[in-house]
Amino acid sequence: MHFLGTSFIQASSVLPFTFEAGEEMFGIRWEPDDSVWYEIFSFSRPAHILSKVAYPYVRWRQKLFIDRSMKAMLKGIHE
Repeated sequence: MHFLGTSFIQASSVLPFTFEAGEEMFGIRWEPDDSVWYEIFSFSRPAHILSKVAYPYVRWRQKLFIDRSMKAMLKGIHE
């Protein structure tokens, strides 16, 4: 089947009493012009003293996820 103008979006927020406060959204959109868009939207802030201490590490891990996700999408496109 060929569906144009379709999308899949998954969004979540953290539960109360966790180390981080924030939200994440991942989406794939297939536009009517046949272009495909992959989006990641995320924001967070420390919500616990331990996450405040480890915040530089947490930010590094978030950036690492974005980099790996982008590389995986590009690899999938070229296969």
